[in-house]
Amino acid sequence: GSRRAVRDACIESAEQRATVAKNLMTEHSWQFFFGLFIATDRAQHKLWDTPEEILPVYKEIDDFIGWIRERYPKANVI
Repeated sequence: GSRRAVRDACIESAEQRATVAKNLMTEHSWQFFFGLFIATDRAQHKLWDTPEEILPVYKEIDDFIGWIRERYPKANVI
């Protein structure tokens, strides 16, 4: 597949995982939460030589981390 298709699939995967994580975090009481994003690993393996294609994948996950920091400012490990 094309690099753009790989990038888009990685972004979509990150978006879906962030949506699920947000739903779990807001709908359920929790003391510990663990979310795993594999999109960055996949992007690094497939797009290692085109950083301009990798950066949007990291941006998607960074946006989710920003959401956590804003919503849970006392979270001690991210």
